Amino acid sequence: MAMMAMLFVGCKKDDDSSSDESGNDDEQTYQELPVPVTLTETDSSPLFFAFDQNSLFSAFESSTKNTNSTLTTTVDYDKRVILKKTITDGTDTTTQDYYYKDAEKGVLDSIVYSNANGPYGTFIYTTNSDDKITKIEIVGANRNLVAEYDYTYNGDKVSTYTWIQNFSDGTQVNVTGNVSYTGDNVGSYALSGTYNGAPITVTFQYTYDNKNYAQLNVTTQEDGFSYKHNISTNQLIIDYQGNQYPFETTYNYTYNADNYPITVETVDDGSTSSTGTIDYENK
Repeated sequence: MAMMAMLFVGCKKDDDSSSDESGNDDEQTYQELPVPVTLTETDSSPLFFAFDQNSLFSAFESSTKNTNSTLTTTVDYDKRVILKKTITDGTDTTTQDYYYKDAEKGVLDSIVYSNANGPYGTFIYTTNSDDKITKIEIVGANRNLVAEYDYTYNGDKVSTYTWIQNFSDGTQVNVTGNVSYTGDNVGSYALSGTYNGAPITVTFQYTYDNKNYAQLNVTTQEDGFSYKHNISTNQLIIDYQGNQYPFETTYNYTYNADNYPITVETVDDGSTSSTGTIDYENK
């Protein structure tokens, strides 16, 4: 789901440490901070494209959604490291199990997706010597490549982003482009390449609120991008075979006393598509 993905992609660690009374700098004091533990989302109208905060099209979800469905996502943690996500939709349950190269730092090895029939897909992570994500490969149950996301960096920020995806109808998108920033958040990027063998450009532009990103304190790094604020608008323009296809999604939030979002309404091209509530716990 668009909103679920947007709010439940963790990518920033925000631990505090301090010296003990003896002056031992190696002694760290762990500070509990709020992290999202549940998201309940109700769809009121179908979406034709699914976006999340880092603008990946969902590899394991349909590009359209049924109306009047309610999903609840529950997140299990070890401190602020994600162990599992459980998504319930009526009697259907999907789980995401998290495996780490370095759990303390939140450096992922893989995420395994399962339902009642067993595992059906895996996110596989490649990282560099600085523990930054350089590649995410998404494979199906038979190890077929569904999608691949590649990141190059300039300092701590992604400078170039590549998206490759193989769709179920046999077509493929293969695009890449440079990333620009607005402060600490991704501002825009235009990805150019091919879709079904023909030239295509996919342009994303974002605005943000000035509040705390819902995943600000989550240690697990699920994506190469990182954020401090929540996306307010996402404008997408697809240029393909001489035609231009514009889309816009707006997110309307309410916040708690600590300036974390607790409700969100998603509006796609002027029509409300979903509403949701977020619950936090200190971890």
